[in-house]
Amino acid sequence: MKIPSIIKEAFSFEIANFKGHIKRLGEKDGVEWFVFSHDEEFEIGFPTLYGLENGKLKETHGFESLEIIDLFV
Repeated sequence: MKIPSIIKEAFSFEIANFKGHIKRLGEKDGVEWFVFSHDEEFEIGFPTLYGLENGKLKETHGFESLEIIDLFV
């Protein structure tokens, strides 16, 4: 799957500083969610997710991120 450029830009810090890739989680309530998947295991706390809804960027973190991830794992 091709990752939209707006999502790549949102994850630009992670792309520049860590080994890994952007992973599409799935769609929930009309929002397509993405997460940065690290190649190496380490603790990062709550992951930040970025989503696309009608071409607009959404961001979530904290417990909401974990709830969204749980839907797709």
